[in-house]
Amino acid sequence: ADIIMEAIKICDKKGWHRPVADQCEYNCLIREHVESSYVRLFEKYGYGTTIWSPLGGGMLTGKYNDGELPEGSRYKEGAMFRNFAWEKYMGASKIEKTKTMLKGIKELAESVGATQAQLALAWTLVNKDVSSCIIGASRVSQLESNLKALEIAANWNEEMEAKMNALLDNEPTPETNWLTFQPFEGRRKNRLIFGMKLGKVAYREPDHTAFN
Repeated sequence: ADIIMEAIKICDKKGWHRPVADQCEYNCLIREHVESSYVRLFEKYGYGTTIWSPLGGGMLTGKYNDGELPEGSRYKEGAMFRNFAWEKYMGASKIEKTKTMLKGIKELAESVGATQAQLALAWTLVNKDVSSCIIGASRVSQLESNLKALEIAANWNEEMEAKMNALLDNEPTPETNWLTFQPFEGRRKNRLIFGMKLGKVAYREPDHTAFN
């Protein structure tokens, strides 16, 4: 965040266009950038975010809820992913807590007619500090399923938020208000969208004659 703010100041000094958005990681497992580090960027500059890895590298899809490594999965085949992300959440000291959390998310998802991945995606989308969300898909069916997260986001409510927050148990510690010596209220709580309005998308065949 400090580097971005420095870049903004340089642009102002030179008369250049400021950067207006950052591509940062944000998901149920990694919350620090959007909910803590970037708060001043949001408040002072109205900064935007295009978040990546909203499913935590696949950890939030439900594929790894049992703490096992399925054949052909990125964590089974890729040492880099396994040594970094897998150990971070499924190491000996973390695995039981992670499994409990993931299974809890799955149960909550099923209770609202969603998949675990759809619920995890919706959780990111209802945060106003998220301008857009990058989703990865290797199959059309996977893309179609992920897009249904919009319907879950449109029906997000305080009860769902409270249950997710309890399951995750990883809200970043807010800064202290030194006038009251009490912590500020968490950023996400004040940036939630309840009753999100969804637009409509119309598809049409491309007009190739426009390029003739």
